[in-house]
Amino acid sequence: EDVEEEEGCHNDEKKKKEVNRITVEKRHKKDTSSKFFGVSRRKYGKFMVRVCQEGSYKWLGTFATEFEAARAYDSYVVKHELDRRLNFPKEYPKHKYTQKF
Repeated sequence: EDVEEEEGCHNDEKKKKEVNRITVEKRHKKDTSSKFFGVSRRKYGKFMVRVCQEGSYKWLGTFATEFEAARAYDSYVVKHELDRRLNFPKEYPKHKYTQKF
């Protein structure tokens, strides 16, 4: 399993607030957003997955479809027992976040 780390998913939050607002606006204009947690669309049309864990991003990969990417996200979250929302909670009824509801 190849997982790359990117630094800073929680660093300098105040400084990044304005930049993030602008970035989100640009993302929506370019149609790079996804309806699934942890998934975003790349410029060339594929879907990437990354998860913020322990203060840095874990890169999970790039996938051909949005559904494959969402399933990869869920699989990683469940495997590593992270307290995150799932895209397909009915597929993992014993996951601790799913049981809260």
